[in-house]
Amino acid sequence: MSLSLDHPIGERFFGLRLDTLIRLRWLAISGQTLAIVVVQWLLGFPLPIGACLAVVALSAWLNLALRLRNPGARRLSDVEAAWLLAYDILQLAALLFLTGGLANPFALLFLAPVLISATALSPRTTILLGVLAGLCAALVGLWQMPLPWAAEGVLGDAPELPPLYLAAIWSALAIAIAFIGVHAWRVAEETRELSEALAATELVEDIRLVSEQAERCRTILRTLTSLGAGDAPFDRMPISHLLEDVVAPHRHFGITIAVTLPARAGEEPIIARNPGLLYGLGNIVENAVDFAANRVDIVASWTGEDITVTVTDDGPGFPPELIDQIGAPYVTSRGRNRWRRETEADGEDGQQGLGLGVFIAKTLLERSGAELGFINRPPPAHGASVNIRWPRRLIDISGEREPEEEPATKA
Repeated sequence: MSLSLDHPIGERFFGLRLDTLIRLRWLAISGQTLAIVVVQWLLGFPLPIGACLAVVALSAWLNLALRLRNPGARRLSDVEAAWLLAYDILQLAALLFLTGGLANPFALLFLAPVLISATALSPRTTILLGVLAGLCAALVGLWQMPLPWAAEGVLGDAPELPPLYLAAIWSALAIAIAFIGVHAWRVAEETRELSEALAATELVEDIRLVSEQAERCRTILRTLTSLGAGDAPFDRMPISHLLEDVVAPHRHFGITIAVTLPARAGEEPIIARNPGLLYGLGNIVENAVDFAANRVDIVASWTGEDITVTVTDDGPGFPPELIDQIGAPYVTSRGRNRWRRETEADGEDGQQGLGLGVFIAKTLLERSGAELGFINRPPPAHGASVNIRWPRRLIDISGEREPEEEPATKA
């Protein structure tokens, strides 16, 4: 098994969900804030309170920024997850430096980021984080501010641990990081193997569902092939034509579809005919039509840096309990209109699918360079909104010259 930081499809390391790390960091922030409050105001131990709260506030700011800029269902690569966990180690080291170093009992929390990595990330990432945690523990063992203690000596003088004892604490911490990391990785690996075997068994038990989904994938591939076919004049088109091409198949289901372009926004982008991009946009529009009560609005805008397409419907919106998981595989919530059309056309008996449609569309759009956001419209409006944004340089080919026709060969 490859231990590279970027795992190709098919390997068992699929990364952590961003939402998981955000929730765990909020838990850490709450615990750190509570500990600071208790030590400073309840126990009366003097702390560099401003510096400590500033370090905690930085983590809170990072969490808010991550939540606002990314969907919770997004899975992080090993590199992204490693940076976030490395930040947690460095933040803990900063707090320990301010509050006594290895003499502070909370030094044991160096284990937490390594344990999280061992259960979900690659062994290489876990080893690197373990080395970072050990190095930070050594540094705060050598250099630190005094351990907070009673200012007036009610509990006696502040303890001064001998260097040999601090070295023993560091050794125990390093051994714990190594042992618990390896143990957690082995347990997680066995759990992954068991889960894969169980999933395979469940799929084999339902051969009909597997066959239906395989046929659906073949249909998607045929659709992508047809979307990629075309003569040279249609291989590149303004974004307004591309959107109309995407919308056209969905205009005959009793739902009004309005496409809005900016009145004045500079030169209109020219987009290459990309089957994945067309299918992804088509799937988003189809879902909006399925759930809409009366109307779907598609608004395109662009600047010199970005191209944005927003698809909004007036339906019930995304289920609140699923909104952070939209775009993940096996998450499905079908619209009434679409379900009726499928059963009438295919004669199915109500069998649910695997929820791969939005997942495939999201994956194809992200491969074209897009970032997707799924939200519900704020009250008093109702319905769902999908925002798709590309860096303009990735898909706008208006600056490229069209290939010149070769001169006819004389007979």
